[in-house]
Amino acid sequence: MLGPPNSGKSVFSYLLFRALRYLENDPALFDCDVKAPTFRRFDLASTEEAKHIYSTPNAQKADISIPLEIYKSYIELNFLLVREKGLIVMDGMGRHDEMTENLIQRTGTILVVCRDSIKEQEQRECKYLKDDRPQHPFQFYSSFGKQLVKVTTFENAGGADFDPQSLSATLCGLKRDGIKKGEIVGIPQNTLDSIIELSRFLLSK
Repeated sequence: MLGPPNSGKSVFSYLLFRALRYLENDPALFDCDVKAPTFRRFDLASTEEAKHIYSTPNAQKADISIPLEIYKSYIELNFLLVREKGLIVMDGMGRHDEMTENLIQRTGTILVVCRDSIKEQEQRECKYLKDDRPQHPFQFYSSFGKQLVKVTTFENAGGADFDPQSLSATLCGLKRDGIKKGEIVGIPQNTLDSIIELSRFLLSK
């Protein structure tokens, strides 16, 4: 799960994990964003779900630079310790760097989550660059040779769907306060339904 900050990646990661559980896949969820972790800071998951979420060692944003080799070891440890037999959902980082590329090497499908509008300045800040020119994250991550699912998010309630032909989804209302310890209290139903359809697609591959 990649894409710019504040696009709904972590909420979507949790809802995808939840949908896979609903479909009896026995998934795991890795919080791979050591720079700005989610799942130790916010109570999205229930106590039972939390047993299948591999949180970061740090609860708060890292205020030091983490060496790449240490990060690789952290991700490798999660893969060694994982107990679940289903898909692994990896909630990644917003800014592209060597850590992100390490996650890409380990995945078969990249889900890129992006708000409906993103300015060139943010593309540049997130290092979505080719030949020093900013690119939309959908275009940027399409060059990595992986199956790519493009997820456009809208802050408020609206339309939501998943199109398996174009490998694209539209989701709305991905807000952390829409989830309280495993209970959905404010996520639009059409977004939840679309995530289940996307989950079915991922399981079919």
